[in-house]
Parts: sequence; C-alpha cells; structure tokens
Amino acid sequence: MIDNNKLCYAFLDNLTLTTSSLNNLGFNSKDLKKLVENNTLERVKRGVYSFKDFKTMFAYYQRLRN
Repeated sequence: MIDNNKLCYAFLDNLTLTTSSLNNLGFNSKDLKKLVENNTLERVKRGVYSFKDFKTMFAYYQRLRN
C-alpha cells in the first residue's frame, strides 16, 4: 500500500527520489510502478525519479501542512 505521508516527507526533506531512497521509506517496486502509472512520479533515468509536475509536488506539500 502506498503511504502518501512518506512521499510527502521525501518531498519535504528534499530527498533525491532514487529507487534506494524510496525503498528505504517503505515503497516497493509495485508501489513505484503505480506512482509512475498514476502520473505522481516520472522516471528520469534508471533508478532516479522526480515528481511529474509542480502541481503534484505542491499537492503533497499542502497535504503535509494540513
């Protein structure tokens, strides 16, 4: 199950969204695939991800603030 709070903290902590860092936060390969498929994350290159767009990043930031 995807834990949006952990993804929010990854954003807030300005972590490089690598497969390793996301795995350390508890995301598995299925979770990463779902996040890419639902356009939350995009694969920049092998093992490196970024938020798809500013709107998505801001939505995670707002969720953390509330």
